[in-house]
Amino acid sequence: MRGQREKDHICLVPFGTIKSDFLREAGDALGRQWPVEYVILPAIPIPPSAFDVQRKQYNTAPLLELLRHTEGDYHQIIGVIEFDLFHPKWSFVFHEADIVLGSALFSTYRLRPEYYGKIPDKKIFMNRVLTEMMHALGHIHGLHHCSNPYCPMYFSTSIGDTDRKGHIFCATCQKKMSVE
Repeated sequence: MRGQREKDHICLVPFGTIKSDFLREAGDALGRQWPVEYVILPAIPIPPSAFDVQRKQYNTAPLLELLRHTEGDYHQIIGVIEFDLFHPKWSFVFHEADIVLGSALFSTYRLRPEYYGKIPDKKIFMNRVLTEMMHALGHIHGLHHCSNPYCPMYFSTSIGDTDRKGHIFCATCQKKMSVE
């Protein structure tokens, strides 16, 4: 078992070909919002069985299962993938979390402006990444979806929802976080 210090880290786990430069930039942005250091763990290969040929998307369940087996005594694990994700209940998801295991998975695929026919814009993209990472961390720490459309814990059904949300939890969610 590893020491307490590692337990306090946020672990970013790339799936497939996510670039380490991107993960460092995302981790640095997250570190400015969440007062914990991050570590980048080795990439996990994407199992072919996670891909649904008919949907042309990756199922979140087997990917979250792989995060379950991440080595080390980590409490906050965020898997990052650059492909489109789905959960059987929805046509797509930006992310999914396993509150019990303290892990989450999110995709950069639909966060890129070019997905919506816009020109690439790194600032918009990184803002969306940070928003979804804050959402994932909120779930990891036991928060559920929030009714405040400006809170990162608001459930995004479109990129417009994600763009409207901020990086800072609303007063209600902050209060819930401080109780833990």
